[in-house]
Amino acid sequence: PILIDQISSKSVVLFLGSGFLFDSKHPNNEKPPLGQELSNLIALRFLSQDFKNRPLAYVSDLAISNSNLFEVQKFIYDTLEPFTPSDSQLHLAEFPWKAIFTTNYDLIVEKIYSKNNHRLQELSPVYRNTREQDIFKANNTIPYFKLHGCISSINDPQLPLILSTEQYISHAQGRERLFLKFSEFAQDYPLLFIGYSNQDPNIRSILKDLENLKEGRPRSYMVVPGMNEIEIAYWEGRKITPINMDYESFIKELLQLIPEVNRTLSKLITPTDTP
Repeated sequence: PILIDQISSKSVVLFLGSGFLFDSKHPNNEKPPLGQELSNLIALRFLSQDFKNRPLAYVSDLAISNSNLFEVQKFIYDTLEPFTPSDSQLHLAEFPWKAIFTTNYDLIVEKIYSKNNHRLQELSPVYRNTREQDIFKANNTIPYFKLHGCISSINDPQLPLILSTEQYISHAQGRERLFLKFSEFAQDYPLLFIGYSNQDPNIRSILKDLENLKEGRPRSYMVVPGMNEIEIAYWEGRKITPINMDYESFIKELLQLIPEVNRTLSKLITPTDTP
């Protein structure tokens, strides 16, 4: 009930991991390459079969060395760009969010907000340090912070996609304000993780810092199916409540629990209102 009230009052920060892409559609009925699958595709394209099932950062290091940064990023663009949102993914735009963060490179969320005529907010993607006034162009703007870059910007050598080991080490260059924003939002608002994997070292370090706030920060939530008791205890100890559902079931339940009239009224909540 608390989470439902917080979503209705536009107080929840959404965090989308690679698992959110699972239901997206492809013209050739291909499945989206999540994590290890993307690493394997890069290995086969730029290296050899011998480098399959190696970590993405390691494979990306070798691929960039064997070819160049722009060729690898163009390959990732060609791989991810054809994917379009599923019907259940489109519903994401029908709820009021405080902000959206992701470590994904794709354009699924951009397509969700452009295709859904019932969207409540106008999406403003941010993948580099940007002034506040250039993000919030209207009262119903939803900032979409892409922490690891975006395939819509693959030709800037100063702002590469975060792929390789070296890029992870210097991840904040040109994106310092994005990571700072995530830390600030996480201190003041509940986070809702969808499709998140606990493999990202940058996000893990921020979450570790937030643990020190203990009771001073809001409880957060994680939509993930099939979590066992050990994993549930791990996240509960970090003030993150797992919700044992897949995304499609979760969004269907939200549509029933938050009536359309309540979602429409949320548009009247201005960015300056407190939670």
